[in-house]
Amino acid sequence: MKSPSFKNKITLLVSILCSGILIGCGSGGGSSGTTSAPVSPGPSAPIVFGPPLPPAPTPSAGNTMIVADRSGNGVTNYPLQFARPFKLGEIANYPQVLIDGVPVLTQADVKTRFPDGSVKHVILSVVIPQITAAGSVTLTFQNQATGNNAPLNQAQMLAAGFDFDAKMSIISGGVTKVASARQMLQNGDFTYWTSGPIATTIILADHSALRKYDMGFDSNNSIRPIFHATFWPTLGLVKVRFIGENANTTTLQDVNYQLVLSTGSASPTTVYSNANLNHYLGTRWTKQFWLSNAPDIRVNVDHNLAYLSQTQSFPNFNMSVKPQLTEPVLANNYSNWIAKPRDLYDNAFWTKYMPTTGGRSDIGTFPSWALLWVYTGDWRAHEVAFGQSDLASAWPLHYREGASSLFMDRAGIVPALGKPISVAAHPTLWLPDNNGTYSIILSTPRILNTSEYPATFGAWAADGAHQPDAFSAQYALSGDYYYLEEMQLWAAAMVMSYAPGLYGRGVDGYAGIQDQIRGNGWVLRNRVNAAFFSPDATPEKAYFISAVEDAVALWEAQHRISGTALQSNANWIWSDQNLKMSAVSPLHFWFGVTGGDTPAVDGEVNTATALNEESLWMDNYFLVCLGAAKEKGFPVGPVFSYLATLVNGQFADPGFDPHYGAAYRTPVQKIDTSYFASWSEIQQVGYTPAELASIFASFAISFDGAQLEAAAGSFTAQEPGGAAAWTWLNANVLPVTDYTAEYLSWALVPRAGGTAPLPAP
Repeated sequence: MKSPSFKNKITLLVSILCSGILIGCGSGGGSSGTTSAPVSPGPSAPIVFGPPLPPAPTPSAGNTMIVADRSGNGVTNYPLQFARPFKLGEIANYPQVLIDGVPVLTQADVKTRFPDGSVKHVILSVVIPQITAAGSVTLTFQNQATGNNAPLNQAQMLAAGFDFDAKMSIISGGVTKVASARQMLQNGDFTYWTSGPIATTIILADHSALRKYDMGFDSNNSIRPIFHATFWPTLGLVKVRFIGENANTTTLQDVNYQLVLSTGSASPTTVYSNANLNHYLGTRWTKQFWLSNAPDIRVNVDHNLAYLSQTQSFPNFNMSVKPQLTEPVLANNYSNWIAKPRDLYDNAFWTKYMPTTGGRSDIGTFPSWALLWVYTGDWRAHEVAFGQSDLASAWPLHYREGASSLFMDRAGIVPALGKPISVAAHPTLWLPDNNGTYSIILSTPRILNTSEYPATFGAWAADGAHQPDAFSAQYALSGDYYYLEEMQLWAAAMVMSYAPGLYGRGVDGYAGIQDQIRGNGWVLRNRVNAAFFSPDATPEKAYFISAVEDAVALWEAQHRISGTALQSNANWIWSDQNLKMSAVSPLHFWFGVTGGDTPAVDGEVNTATALNEESLWMDNYFLVCLGAAKEKGFPVGPVFSYLATLVNGQFADPGFDPHYGAAYRTPVQKIDTSYFASWSEIQQVGYTPAELASIFASFAISFDGAQLEAAAGSFTAQEPGGAAAWTWLNANVLPVTDYTAEYLSWALVPRAGGTAPLPAP
């Protein structure tokens, strides 16, 4: 997010008030020519808002969850499948759920474990027998010896009682192509995602070279149908997710068609149609439905953010913020969502053109609507958060390898076919940037066809400097494979979105990141999450771990950081030879005399004394991402410590007033090209008196400066000088901060007593 200057602070406040996210000025309307059946509660259970219900309970500080009826009618036999991170050593084997202290049959599909074998991240499935009207139940957890993972077999899932089928029909020029989930299941073209007698989830797709079900209206057959189906045998229920994917690297092209989706086998029911869908290359779409008897969605599931933060899968959010997230805030958020166009390729609250500048609710640790859900568990906030994630599939960040001769890893062992695109398979490829420009040496046909570019992507354009985290919270707490794969596809595409070589990825086949400072942070953040949450022993996990290491190694050598665990990485060696700064700023600004600096601008810094300038709010973004990556166990510590000095050093210099650390721009080098030697020197000569007065006067509403610095300071508090920095920030920033609107994302505080990073993933 390019934060506004202080001269535009009034515009910022107006944009917050009219963002349509938490305070409503949003416009309504829907897409023409489309119809959509609701996922739930379905035609037989319309959403009716009756008298206000009593407040839902809040989980305790320990590992508890609250599931509460908000319909006022109560629920019975409620199907609950959710994912949960656990603390190191807490669950030795498999978790079992206790409902109000009573153990219940629990299916546990463990996806990642710590090195000691204890559970790190798991998908849990239970049936809650009853929640009384406006009542709640408390979930706690204990160890059990088994995950209860005997899956339904093919014949059981095809049994008449489920009436299972889901059909995707695409139509153009009088020609109809149909893909059937039932046919895929009968043919054995499925894999298990969760296995057990409570909820068996299967992925129905063919990513092989045969491409048996790919559809289209020419020889490319560019559209790949994918179905995710979850069977609840004791309840006789099935939920199905439809996915249309245009991502195969060998068949990429825009395709226009009419779309019809239906569910049921004996008497199929049309659940969605779209008369004119432009399916852009590199994009996906999704819709989700219950086949019958959909559960009432008006159930709050509070996952307990206080506990989630303790697992270090989430940053340490300030729980004192929660009381501000009141019923009017939740209701306003939901009403604004309902008023937004939100059909396929609509954007609702998203900013389609990522490089758009100004106040944004999607930029931060998580988008504000996702945090509103995670803080509260409110069912309406849940609908918004997951609906927004589904719409984010419209960004052209989806490329799945279609060539059967390539390998995903540098060792040439893992076949790349069907996996997210990899730099090992395409060491010289550079995917289009947000302007549609690109430079390519083809290694497979049609990965990009120059005669078809630049494509418009329906005005959806991606970049690194403004890239949100659209999926990690949703996957972390739902275990829905769709959001995991979205994380992986986005992270893989962004590896390829930097040119190979100088000021790009570094060594051919390696995955360096050289973006704007903020872009370094956001792209690293999404890459780290893809590595962290990818299941153990999968090629995707190994790939993204190596991609994180490649990026960090390049930065280390660039900034003359040596003696690290990554010094043998080829990107470290290459960066030391090609990118190493001739001198490092004594204050540890990120950029320096090797380039990347912003020339000094009159009115922002004193151009009579300053040659160039840097945006500390970008460094603060980067620090938050580095700090979270360090907590998750990734080897970013030396780079984090280097940049942490930039924050903490301001509070160690008695000649510098920390209010000026919130400046939109900060001078880096002097006219004679030497660095400013101290913060007091920056204050004394780096600004004009008028600029200093403007910074100080604007401090109280300087979201881009003070609040972001406080978020960064929550991580740097354990670094040298960090305690003094946090003491000042806590006293001078947090009391004037309103976290209920756009900047909920920055409500972070240091961990009590500090914390050790998790073991390396």
